[in-house]
Amino acid sequence: MKQTTIAPVIIFAYNRLSPLKKMVESLQRNTESLLTDVFIFIDGPKKESDIFSVNEVKGYVKNIKGFKSLDISISSINKGLSKSIISGLNQVFQ
Repeated sequence: MKQTTIAPVIIFAYNRLSPLKKMVESLQRNTESLLTDVFIFIDGPKKESDIFSVNEVKGYVKNIKGFKSLDISISSINKGLSKSIISGLNQVFQ
């Protein structure tokens, strides 16, 4: 039987828990989710008012199941979207 190579899924998150949950639930419904490696990158809070929502996202991702593997990277500082994406992609491609 031929083994299928599944591309990893890379998710960049910040402070929007509801859209993140919807996306993860959609990915979990995929028939190949148990064969999929998932990488999640969470940027640090930009301002004090973001701390609570960023912490909600952090708490949620730690309990995600249904994938081959889950690699979570949490930044303690706010890198900004472009730097987060560049560093995250470099990390996955290495």
